[in-house]
Amino acid sequence: FISPRNKTVKSTLFDGFSFDSEKEVHRYKELIKLRKDKKIRLLGVYPKFLVFNEFKDNKGKLHKPIYYEPSFAYQIKNKEIIEDIKEYKNEAHEIKKKLFLSKYTDVEYIEI
Repeated sequence: FISPRNKTVKSTLFDGFSFDSEKEVHRYKELIKLRKDKKIRLLGVYPKFLVFNEFKDNKGKLHKPIYYEPSFAYQIKNKEIIEDIKEYKNEAHEIKKKLFLSKYTDVEYIEI
């Protein structure tokens, strides 16, 4: 993954996941503790949310669906929380985020 500033972001392996940054690893550890303390539940790492269905254009070409994959998803009481931690943002991320927010209006979205 190359950032908009042409810096390579190094992945970090932890607990079977390949995180995009140390910041994500740190937040994952915090969320694990919160889950252990029963303050959150149903912790998901890089969950996939469909934001645009596949379709065929007027020439018959099939276009694949588009997914938004935030860093984490979890529940506090019955409220779904979506957290996305990005070191570098690009236009594709911003578009997917907007599609996500327009479709999933019942979640609380946190960008770190």
